[in-house]
Amino acid sequence: MSQIHAYIRVSNDTLNLENQQNEIQTAFPNATIQFHLETASGKLPAAQRPVLRGLLSTLVAGDTLIITEISRLGRDAVDVIHTVTGLRLDGIQLHVIRSQESKDVFVSMITTLLDAFSAQKERENNSERTKAGLRLAVLNGKTLGKPLGSSKLKGNPQAERTIETMLKKRFSKAAIARELGCSIGTLERYLEGLK
Repeated sequence: MSQIHAYIRVSNDTLNLENQQNEIQTAFPNATIQFHLETASGKLPAAQRPVLRGLLSTLVAGDTLIITEISRLGRDAVDVIHTVTGLRLDGIQLHVIRSQESKDVFVSMITTLLDAFSAQKERENNSERTKAGLRLAVLNGKTLGKPLGSSKLKGNPQAERTIETMLKKRFSKAAIARELGCSIGTLERYLEGLK
């Protein structure tokens, strides 16, 4: 008996899987759908996404796979084309909610290809916008990256007093670091800087 599966992917834990799930349930209100949820970067190829890889290996001819948009299926256009072609060859129906799906297989494949290239271009544009924003931040004097850990301690009179007091009382470096909320390495770099 054929089954209906839905694959839902978001890039990180701060994004909401429910939006895609609701969109699919609205499009198929009376269907019994098995949902497969995954948090994985859009930069990962389909073969490196454990949930998608597992789902693709369990689908059989006659099954239906639902996704909200074609970008859910791969890292770039080539990856999406590979996945979609595999589905078609295996006799699995693919339904893309946000697509102008056609009954004509050739037109449908062209639409899928265009959607895939569009999704790839959007990901590239997002990356370029992020890089441009970071360049602008640097030009405006913003320091990027994680601050050096020992800088949390330097110039912090309360931390310096705590370190001095605890060292005099012969507390271990681990105990001092725990008290300050830093790593032992950070504490050691700070102490090395005092010499």
